[in-house]
Amino acid sequence: MSLFGNLHIGKSGLSAAQLGQSTTGHNISNANTKGFSRQRVEQSAESVLQDGKGSGVRIDGISRRYDQFNTEKLTAETANLEDWNTRLKYMRTLESTFQDLEGRGILDSLTKFWNAWSSVADQPENLVVRQNLVEVASQLTEQLSQLDQRLLTIKHDLTADMEHNLEALNGLTKELADLNKQIRRIEALRGNANDLKDQRDEIIREVSKIADVNWFHDKQGMIDVQLSAGVPLVRGVSAYDIKLYYDTKIAGFPVLGYELDEGNLINVTEQLTGGSLKGIIETRDTFIESQRQKLAELGKSLADSINNLHSGGIGIGKLTNQVVASSTIKTEEQTIPLNGLSDGEFNIKLVPHSKLEKELDFTISIDAGIDSLQDIIDRINETMKVASTRPVDQEIEVDQDSTVLPQTDEELNDSPNNEQSSAQFKQLLVADINDKGKLVLTASSGYNIMINGDSSQFLGKVGINSFFEEGTNLANFRVNPKLIEDPSLIALGYDQNPGDNRIALAVRDLQFTKLLQDKTATLDEYYRKIHHEVGLETKVVQQNQTNHQNIYDQYLALRDSLSGVNIDEEMTKMIKYQKAYDASAKYISTVDKMAETLINM
Repeated sequence: MSLFGNLHIGKSGLSAAQLGQSTTGHNISNANTKGFSRQRVEQSAESVLQDGKGSGVRIDGISRRYDQFNTEKLTAETANLEDWNTRLKYMRTLESTFQDLEGRGILDSLTKFWNAWSSVADQPENLVVRQNLVEVASQLTEQLSQLDQRLLTIKHDLTADMEHNLEALNGLTKELADLNKQIRRIEALRGNANDLKDQRDEIIREVSKIADVNWFHDKQGMIDVQLSAGVPLVRGVSAYDIKLYYDTKIAGFPVLGYELDEGNLINVTEQLTGGSLKGIIETRDTFIESQRQKLAELGKSLADSINNLHSGGIGIGKLTNQVVASSTIKTEEQTIPLNGLSDGEFNIKLVPHSKLEKELDFTISIDAGIDSLQDIIDRINETMKVASTRPVDQEIEVDQDSTVLPQTDEELNDSPNNEQSSAQFKQLLVADINDKGKLVLTASSGYNIMINGDSSQFLGKVGINSFFEEGTNLANFRVNPKLIEDPSLIALGYDQNPGDNRIALAVRDLQFTKLLQDKTATLDEYYRKIHHEVGLETKVVQQNQTNHQNIYDQYLALRDSLSGVNIDEEMTKMIKYQKAYDASAKYISTVDKMAETLINM
């Protein structure tokens, strides 16, 4: 090699040392940059010349310390951790929502409710005690309604959180597509895109916080990102949005949709396996909804069990000639068999205004699983069609065909099936459905209506003389407004004797009756179970969050040991490159003096 060739060797050493020092400075400067992977100058000996002598150093490029396997594990665990972080956040909110503070919780209100029934059983004629029962019952229904409303509010908060997460997700996928474009352009020009790749990896981790994803590298240096089940989020330089929409097949809250083509969304909610979106959906649609359903079941069981007793009784207040049910029966449900009935009967007593006349008793039979509301209305109306010649004190019976059974040969000639005598019949009471879908019983002039027992549960089902009004959900759960206005109407017995407390005693005993969970839990025990489930689930979520946090920390520590910047190591490199640079410069100076000596000879 010529003397001037040695200058090239020195120059290559200077360039390598300078680039190494620059790379070291870049590493030190980004020691605290999130997601930064330390870089290293890759160099090798320049090709050996024909005479076997070396020609300096060749710079092959700048690489980054990157481990694909560990990166995938860290990203996957990021999704798992964020799933449990999200669940824990909302479970703590739920736990505080279910806290029964001393003297103000639902359990305390249930205790006061049963005690109030014991008090009215002891003093059925006392209006002050009756008023206290109404107030305590109203407090209980209000607390159940408020708890259900708080759970519903949390579900709405989760939906809002889901929307914010989707906005972030769609923004991140667009950034990934843009980085793909930049990396492809730089690498096509044989440039260094290490920092952009670090940014892309960090964005993928941010994406995985929202939804668990898989990704793949293509030959152009770009990556494709998709949900774990295969729905694409990024393909090359194109990004695809996930949207919130209401699926017509699923009532209630919005779900996640992927747009196959314009206006055609498919539900991809079930495809999530991790990330905050998974935590949101599991908390909103599974746990909270389950607790709301259990609360609704508690409220319904409380209302039905008490209404079934209360509806068959009578208060000590003034009777009226019209009774309007509180429950609305939809038009399409009026001609199909009513649910929740038992084979039995209920009694209607018509009390005349005149004390000279006697009361009339009527019994209406119910065939559970067969009778519809319209069937029962027809049976009531047919039963109440009474021959004008019948003695007022004579017992009246009706068969399954709703035909009044004659008691004598003379009555047989006047039966409803005898067309010639039909004009002699009068309607003592009319049953009908008003425009709001509620059953209405109206007695003829001169009579008031008194309910006198129900073994079929029909009256409670339709809301005749009910203690509670259920509505369609707990939000409408309340004490019958008529009882709030006039507590004397509370049915504590089966007649208007002020001392009749038979219904009050039966309601009091419901406190110890196993009505729920296949007749294995009382109302109080069932609420305790709901309360306990929230605390237990919070502990389970906390444990899972702790476990995944530990796993995440291990993968992060491994990632930092492989790819993170070690300041001590970089300082050592800085000294090494400084000395290499000084040596190369000294070498060039020496060669320069040799050349000067040669020229001056």
